[in-house]
Amino acid sequence: MSVGANMGQPGGPAAPVDRRLKLAACPQVPQMSGTMLGAAMIECRSLGWRIRVPLVAGGMEQQAQMPQQIAYMGRPVPTHRQVLVKRGDPVQLIAGGTAFSVSRMMIADEDGAAGDMIRVRESKKADPILARIEEMGVVRVSGFKDF
Repeated sequence: MSVGANMGQPGGPAAPVDRRLKLAACPQVPQMSGTMLGAAMIECRSLGWRIRVPLVAGGMEQQAQMPQQIAYMGRPVPTHRQVLVKRGDPVQLIAGGTAFSVSRMMIADEDGAAGDMIRVRESKKADPILARIEEMGVVRVSGFKDF
């Protein structure tokens, strides 16, 4: 099974799949879904398992979707882009669609540039929420059809 390039090459997996995963051998060729958030979805429908495989930036699909990025620890990381949100900054979290929107003030858990997915939370003890940076101090929660 191939995701289009060899490990470490643009469009290929960033690292080998963790050997500790106990996945049953798929009786047919596993299916690969398109890239989303810097990873490919590999799925064995007959057995019901699926995993996300982080990809190195530069593949054809990623070049069309995202600015140039590299994979680091399974997560896309910006290179040479202006940081709009820094860790600890207050940010406005926006959720909604075309008919309505709701916003709430949150605190950024990590640095990021426009288009990056970062974790934000209401307080230090609250669970984190993933949101995409739109502009300085503004992040948006991805909706059902926003990928």
